[in-house]
Amino acid sequence: MNASQPSPPNNRFIGRWIGQTQGCERPAHLWEIIQPPTSPPYMLYILASRENNPRVMMPHALLRSQDSFVVPQPVIWLSIDPSRQALDNQTHDFIAVLVDSQHFIIPGWDTNETPNNAGPAYDVVFSRPGLAELVAHEVWLRYKAQAAKK
Repeated sequence: MNASQPSPPNNRFIGRWIGQTQGCERPAHLWEIIQPPTSPPYMLYILASRENNPRVMMPHALLRSQDSFVVPQPVIWLSIDPSRQALDNQTHDFIAVLVDSQHFIIPGWDTNETPNNAGPAYDVVFSRPGLAELVAHEVWLRYKAQAAKK
């Protein structure tokens, strides 16, 4: 990269994540969010699979800032700005909220694979692999308690 090209932002979402559905027993969501060096600085990719399922999907994501990106298929807004939720709730996008450096939550994202997302909507907590996975449910409970106070 030469000096005239801007460096890509340090994105806190890049890396491996394990998603646990809250309130329903589901296979884990296994994601690796990457930014290939040959891609434009705003382009991210998600290597997505499910626990015990060898199929891997690779939706692309468009970086909005160093703390958020949008995934066109399936449509998911990833943002750490809670003030945007009122605006984004007017769309059919899903908002993922970065809770801390080890967790983000996508409220209502897992619909139990029902046609037209008609099933019950369950929140998914994504954690960095390892110790962070062990506290995912507690992180979700704190998030829900804070959301209830608003």
